[in-house]
Amino acid sequence: MKRPKSWNDITISQYNELLKLSEIENEEERKMEYLCVLLDTTPDEVKKLPAITINEIVEELKFANKNPKSHFRRVIEIGGTKLGFITDLELLTLGEWVDLDMYCLDWENSRGKMASLLWRPITEETPVGYTIEDYDSQKAKQWSITLEREMSIQDLWGGSVFFSLIGTELLNNSKGSLILQ
Repeated sequence: MKRPKSWNDITISQYNELLKLSEIENEEERKMEYLCVLLDTTPDEVKKLPAITINEIVEELKFANKNPKSHFRRVIEIGGTKLGFITDLELLTLGEWVDLDMYCLDWENSRGKMASLLWRPITEETPVGYTIEDYDSQKAKQWSITLEREMSIQDLWGGSVFFSLIGTELLNNSKGSLILQ
């Protein structure tokens, strides 16, 4: 039974499960499911734990009462594969832009897909940077399953905040360039 210490230890799929728990009306059942998701275990296993251990775990999990931090990592490693964040958002292809726009509209159901678009396998690394695979929506869909299971919500959160700040800046710059002088 793993005991997460921060949002870095919580995967995208666990985060998605946590959000669904608010629908459980019975408070005790909701708390049990909450522990099961965060500890990646079953109710039977949680019930076997001594009360003092449960209290320690609940104390350790207080970080989950706050949103993840907006810390951003350009390069992450998942299952032995290094993934790099899109290096130049101004050069997004039409396919990338359309898919990203769709994922933003359905953020609750598209977190893994968004992650697979924003972070892709690194094909070449140099002392000054890296190159990532070209976007392929079919590969991205396959990667999204792995990323949901293995990528931390902290990384996705930080990348999403970074992306939204850059996106806002790009929109403002585009708007300014459209104004006739």
